[in-house]
Amino acid sequence: MAGLVAAFVTMSFGLLLTAASLVCFAGATCLRVMRAAWRTRPRRTVGMLAVFIVASVFDIARALALVSPAAHRGVRPPAATAAP
Repeated sequence: MAGLVAAFVTMSFGLLLTAASLVCFAGATCLRVMRAAWRTRPRRTVGMLAVFIVASVFDIARALALVSPAAHRGVRPPAATAAP
């Protein structure tokens, strides 16, 4: 997000910041996928690609959950009381 904001100020710095954040995101996701692959056998390329995609979507959803408001299922309306 900061990279997109910085792109309005100076295009080169904004693109550099956006690229750096994408590389960090992909690197962290790759480390998680490699750790999962190390524990399982056999290792297939197609399976690894699918695991990388799922891990990426999971990371994006987790990041969005931190910043977007959402209703919680545990919140219940107040119980009705009988009139005296």
